[in-house]
Amino acid sequence: MYIRKKLNQCKQDDRRANPVGKAFMSFDILFGILPILLMIIYVMNTAQFLSSKSAEARLKQQNFDKLVSVADQLVKKSAVKNSGWSVGEEAVYPNWIDENALNGIDTKSFGKQLGLTFTVALDTRGNGAYCIYRIVVVGDKKEIRKLFVCGG
Repeated sequence: MYIRKKLNQCKQDDRRANPVGKAFMSFDILFGILPILLMIIYVMNTAQFLSSKSAEARLKQQNFDKLVSVADQLVKKSAVKNSGWSVGEEAVYPNWIDENALNGIDTKSFGKQLGLTFTVALDTRGNGAYCIYRIVVVGDKKEIRKLFVCGG
């Protein structure tokens, strides 16, 4: 009987102490998980920041590459001086620019196809984040000038 009384008393004592023990265990788990959650949030924010910077750099590089392609197209095909022979046998002179052909190029429609706005000018920089220039020969007097393709 005495032993049974003592066991019941111990069980009651455990029941009273048990909620406090569970609370301390909950706080311990919380303080253990909190640094891990903060590290995960920090890593995710850093990854998102680096991803957005990478996408921005890739877009800038694509615009630059498009401007280089436009400048090369103008210098090698679109605005070059032709020999004036028959259509099938024309000799093309790269880097020798015909000003009339250069002025006749519709930069807005050409830029719309590329998804880019750009300007083309001889000897003067245009507006834009990037300017690509090519050394060209202009006209029959064969003046050496700079052809600027600016945009971005």
